[in-house]
Amino acid sequence: MKAEKLIALCQRYHALVLNSDEQTLSIAVVGLSAA
Repeated sequence: MKAEKLIALCQRYHALVLNSDEQTLSIAVVGLSAA
């Protein structure tokens, strides 16, 4: 999956892209409980 598609998914699910390069993509998802 390409980074552009992942970024679009992150925006859809209220996630933040913390770091993105060719080998690593770090995201943070907000608004979900830890249950």
